[in-house]
Amino acid sequence: MALLSKPLVVAVLATVLSASGCAARAAVPPADVAPAAAYPFHARVTNTRGDVTEELRGVAYVMPAQVRAVVHGGRLSVVPTASTQPVAILATLASGDTATRWSHERRGRPVRLSALPVRDGALADSVVFVIPNTEGLDLRQHWVAFEYQARVKLPQTGAWHEATRPIHSDREMFAVSASPR
Repeated sequence: MALLSKPLVVAVLATVLSASGCAARAAVPPADVAPAAAYPFHARVTNTRGDVTEELRGVAYVMPAQVRAVVHGGRLSVVPTASTQPVAILATLASGDTATRWSHERRGRPVRLSALPVRDGALADSVVFVIPNTEGLDLRQHWVAFEYQARVKLPQTGAWHEATRPIHSDREMFAVSASPR
């Protein structure tokens, strides 16, 4: 993969960060900071039939005080329906057990779904999500997850409520046995 020049990366990051406040289109971490390691991820949500409904694929770059989750492809529901209004997505570092109890320990800032390069449900360009304040965190006990935020209309009352849905990657992605890219 060819590295972009530092001025181009800074210009792209500054332009998109100022527009969205939380994510940037870029294929690599900043040229002036080398990541300690890079870990591929594939985060996904399945419905009750086992079909993948949302998925994000990319690389998590471990930086000195943050993790940058660079999403290179995937599918997201961004079109409103009569009962769901997609709002935003954010990247997190999750820990625990996805089958019983897990939590988001570090969270990035939400990105409006309308600001993402999604065409016909597919991500059309790379997007960088920054998970801050990761210094001192044992990443072997965490994984990259995304929190999909929406407003959902309850069928019983017709009232709208805020809802979130996690999109988890592999729980072992940062484990010692995993090989960094």
